[in-house]
Amino acid sequence: MSGEHTAQQFDGISHLFLSSRESRDVLSGASAEVTLWLAVHGRACNRALVAAGVAGALSRLGVRCTLVEIGGGLPNVGYYFALEPRDYLAPTLDESRVVTGSVDSRSRFVYTIDPDRVEPHHAGETAADMPHVIVTAFHHPLDERASISLSGVAAVAGRISRPEAGSGKRRPDEERQPDGIVVFTDSYTGACAREIDDFFRVPYPEAVLFVAERRPSGGTGGSEMETIAYPCELLRAWGRRSPPAHPFFADIAMRYLQVISQRRKKGAKRAAV
Repeated sequence: MSGEHTAQQFDGISHLFLSSRESRDVLSGASAEVTLWLAVHGRACNRALVAAGVAGALSRLGVRCTLVEIGGGLPNVGYYFALEPRDYLAPTLDESRVVTGSVDSRSRFVYTIDPDRVEPHHAGETAADMPHVIVTAFHHPLDERASISLSGVAAVAGRISRPEAGSGKRRPDEERQPDGIVVFTDSYTGACAREIDDFFRVPYPEAVLFVAERRPSGGTGGSEMETIAYPCELLRAWGRRSPPAHPFFADIAMRYLQVISQRRKKGAKRAAV
């Protein structure tokens, strides 16, 4: 995907973000804001690597991005954003710690083991008309710590979201349901699709993308659910201390923005602004 082609595509997507019926109702000075969940199902994919890769791709597309990674285990996003060991190891050594940082003028990140410890925080605005994507990455099922729940994951985006985003005022701890979900799984099956659908109660299956290490040989089990393969060469990128810039992540970011933009264009109410 060439840089010129990407820029042309994003110009149209950005226009849809900012010109739909919902966007015209945004309060003065507010920016279009949506949420994306990266749910790692199984152990084939490195949660921190895919989180850093998607966040980096969104930033390169000119979107403001806030990345929240939730859960234990190393490495975490701090590793890929080149934090010093004392910083990226802090939540592992002390579960009450929350690590935050900025990658560039458009990207910031939060890493925590316990989502309830993420405090309300709203970054200073960069551009009022710049779309903002809140990316939350976690393992599913959420069995790493009993205190982690899906409602806790959803509430994190509410604390980070601008309080005036959407129609009317929202409490900082209000749950923010995702506008899209990317599921990274070992092997896609119809049973896996049903489990995810039942667990997340997703009313718009076109916004769910499965990324599988092993793709199905037959049908996907869901006509509207798309499945793509996880590039095997990314397995060698786990140890590099920088966000991966593989075209795979740009493709995910573009597909997600297109799905959300088209939903806005149709006037759907699911994509909160």
